[in-house]
Amino acid sequence: MRKRRVVLAPEALADLAAISTWLREEASAAVAQRYLARIKKRLAGLAHASERGTVRDDVAKGLRVIGIAASASVAFRVQDDRVTVLRVVYGGQNWQSVLTTESDDD
Repeated sequence: MRKRRVVLAPEALADLAAISTWLREEASAAVAQRYLARIKKRLAGLAHASERGTVRDDVAKGLRVIGIAASASVAFRVQDDRVTVLRVVYGGQNWQSVLTTESDDD
């Protein structure tokens, strides 16, 4: 298994910030911090086990999706030297429509 660098796209960083804000408002800062730490740990794990998840070429070429932490999914692409995390979606967000729109713009 080869190790790749994990890179978060600006949209994924914005997703994490939005999840954190929502959790701080709905639960507490401590809950948000613990949940985001769990997500970040799982994202870091993509460096060693990047070729996992469900391949979703029907949504966007090279797209993979995995569930991480409770109620969160990650959409990412694997390249030779890196894994690019495109989105981190929480709960019932419609990640497919967001990624389909983005891939149409490419």
